[in-house]
Amino acid sequence: MKQTILIFLIIGLFLLISSCKEDLSFQVKLQPPINIVASTFDSTTVHLKWEKSVSENRGDFYGYHISVINPDGTVKKDTTILKGFAREVVFRGLQYTYIYRFRFISKVSTYSTDGIDSDPFLIRWSLRWIRLKPVTDLKAYSIDTSAVGLVWTKSVDESKSDFSNYLVRTLMLNKKIINEQVVPKGSDALVINSLRNGITYEFEVISKTVAEPMDYSDGAPVSITWATAWRFETEDGNPIQLYENSATNKSSGLIFYYKATKRPKTVTLTSPDKDSIDVYLKTETGSSVSIRSYRLLSPKGKETKFSTVNYDADSLSFPTSAPPDTSTYTLKEIKIDSISVTKSKIYYFKGNNKNFGRIFVERNPDNETLIWGNSPEQYIKIKISFQSAIDNIYSKQSR
Repeated sequence: MKQTILIFLIIGLFLLISSCKEDLSFQVKLQPPINIVASTFDSTTVHLKWEKSVSENRGDFYGYHISVINPDGTVKKDTTILKGFAREVVFRGLQYTYIYRFRFISKVSTYSTDGIDSDPFLIRWSLRWIRLKPVTDLKAYSIDTSAVGLVWTKSVDESKSDFSNYLVRTLMLNKKIINEQVVPKGSDALVINSLRNGITYEFEVISKTVAEPMDYSDGAPVSITWATAWRFETEDGNPIQLYENSATNKSSGLIFYYKATKRPKTVTLTSPDKDSIDVYLKTETGSSVSIRSYRLLSPKGKETKFSTVNYDADSLSFPTSAPPDTSTYTLKEIKIDSISVTKSKIYYFKGNNKNFGRIFVERNPDNETLIWGNSPEQYIKIKISFQSAIDNIYSKQSR
């Protein structure tokens, strides 16, 4: 009798486990791979390469099942690439004129208790296709703590009948896609909103074909790495003005980030907050001035270093494509001569707390220099942008 009851209990437990496993509400669907790239080796061979699925870190992730589907819907070939192996495969013996579909499925291990295979992800490819030309000269700039601007030179293939639009992706550095935006062809700029401050992102711009292309495939992604940044253009609603140190009772010192107000603050060199000063403006000969690290005035003061790289610019919304190398931050002062210039200037700095940023020095349209006022009370008008995360060179620039 006891044996019969035990047998029924075992059978009941087995049925319960089986029913739970078939209940999809308890199961997690794997994600397919991302950034699949097809390329033609020769007239009968295609090479497929991809980046890992965000699900690959799961213990029950088995591998990728890839199928070659003929134009009539039948499967010509298939294979499985196991987890841990190179994420690429070569299919040979294909017809040059056919347009194939390649189906990718992330597969779960047979022992999994809560995982199921991903939905199929398909791409189309023909051996006779060539890639649309990508955008070029992709650049970026930080707008504020939640937005980044992108600019690029349009693809030269926009006039092709197979060209449809641009796809702009926002990815985490682990390649997880967090946003995609379709941009009409003819566009050469986009603002990415709803970003998080202190996070470094990768942005991709892809030339996309129409749904049923005849001669072309999607262009190769062009990417740039960037982050949002704080931007401060005023102090108490007025322009930020930094006076030369020969001025009497004027603010010659600048604190990049004053904790009490959570923004920059200008102070006199005798202020109770003088130990928090990052840089100050020094009077130089010939009506010139210099922005100097406060360490040069006070041996125990905060140290700021400037890059040897600077740019002529009209605003802080100045796109660039390459960062000043960290080895360029060797200067302890920036000389601003009393000479005519055609544009304002952007200088790069690394603060005492290892935050990278920029100082925008505004051009005076009256005397056509970067200096305002008259000696001994000359001053500069500035705007400031810098990263909240330390040692992040992508606060302003891209790789």
